Amino acid sequence: MIEPRIEELFPENRIELWQAQDDFPGYEDFFEGDIEHPLEDEVYDMLEESGRCRPAEGDKLFGWPYWVQSQEYPFDRQTGTRMEFLFQVDYETNLPHMFGESGVAHLCISPDNPDELGFAWACC
Repeated sequence: MIEPRIEELFPENRIELWQAQDDFPGYEDFFEGDIEHPLEDEVYDMLEESGRCRPAEGDKLFGWPYWVQSQEYPFDRQTGTRMEFLFQVDYETNLPHMFGESGVAHLCISPDNPDELGFAWACC
């Protein structure tokens, strides 16, 4: 077992229930090419006008990452492959920690390397 080298540990919290929520890709993920729509600009404009063209904020498992500033997927250090979004931790929601000023942390996994995880945070 690896012992952490910090003075104070956060209390453990058990995740017992996830609530389904609407989750949409942000601008960069939408136009990246993974989502194909014949009228991409019109579809995005319609979603944006409705206030729905953004990823859900808060803690979540899967879905689309909420990028505080711009898209920042990490890359696997061994394979160079872009990692895939797995989990999002919002500041001071369920974890008593602020990732910078109103920051959000992301945990990503490598599709090619089960031993590689990426963790990053961004703030305003």
